[in-house]
Amino acid sequence: MAKERHPENPTIKKSVSSPFMNTASKTFSMSEVNKHNSADSAWIVVHGNIYDCTRFLKDHPGGTDSILINAGTDCTEEFDAIHSDKAKKMLEDYRIGELLTSGYISDSAGSSPNTSVHGASNMSFLAPIKEVAPTRPVALVPREKIPCKLVEKTSISHDVRRFRFALPSEDQVLGLPVGKHIFLCATIDDKLCMRAYTPTSSIDEVGHFDLVVKIYFKGFAKKLAMLAGGTGITPIYQVIQAILKDPKDETEMYVVCANRTEDDILLKEELDDWAKKHDRLKVWYVVQESIRKGWQYSTGFITESVMRDHIPEGSGDTLALACGPPPMIQFAVQPNLEKMKYDVKDSLLVF
Repeated sequence: MAKERHPENPTIKKSVSSPFMNTASKTFSMSEVNKHNSADSAWIVVHGNIYDCTRFLKDHPGGTDSILINAGTDCTEEFDAIHSDKAKKMLEDYRIGELLTSGYISDSAGSSPNTSVHGASNMSFLAPIKEVAPTRPVALVPREKIPCKLVEKTSISHDVRRFRFALPSEDQVLGLPVGKHIFLCATIDDKLCMRAYTPTSSIDEVGHFDLVVKIYFKGFAKKLAMLAGGTGITPIYQVIQAILKDPKDETEMYVVCANRTEDDILLKEELDDWAKKHDRLKVWYVVQESIRKGWQYSTGFITESVMRDHIPEGSGDTLALACGPPPMIQFAVQPNLEKMKYDVKDSLLVF
């Protein structure tokens, strides 16, 4: 969750919360960490180390909410579930100290409710974005997971399903503000899996909530258009890696990766090596500013022209994957995909 390099003589505003760039290893209690749970001061605990992510909020590919929902908590399990090894190494740029462990049990330790779930289970857990105050009891509790059992599955079309989850109590409402999303978590094959969804049921529904999910069956997409900004390349990288590991998988992949400069490009050596070895992988880079002579790729931003030149046009067997800063997704990726005949509702997955 950090940039791989900093410019020389950087001017970075100090967080209101942290002993910024202190080389000495400090220790903090969990009660102190709990206080840093806002956009002004966002600390997290991962594997006993404390990180101040405040200055990374605006650059996080998953959006500010993805960090703030875990601010002030031990999110070891959640972090490991959705980040690559490269991202885990980058996190060190934000380390400010260690957790004082005396008398404290990590949320990711054996006492976690997730540890009682084994294999592919129908028990899932929700982490809320924020509280609301309806008249009925609210199921969501800020920064805590609640167990919700899958009680019904309805087939809406050949590739769309509606999943109904029961809340812990029959008299509760979910308590999520309109337009916000939840993180649905489940332990599958001994690994935590997390996905963000916006419920389709009314905010007044009592005792349950519904999710409508499009199912992508194996072999659905023969071509993948992959658009990444900054550290957003990490989930794209994982998808590429999984496809290339299967010699029988003939999926064609077209990657457009945007960054500030050449030195900000993550995993470039690995991507270039794969592209040389596998004809079905094409990689194109876009940098806002080239800092070296002889740059052979695009300079500027992701535009319609760049996308038309380097990813396939939308079709029944083409799927777009995107991860990057929200403005990139909203103002560059989505509108230009629509111009290229992509149905962004059904043929675009945003990480």
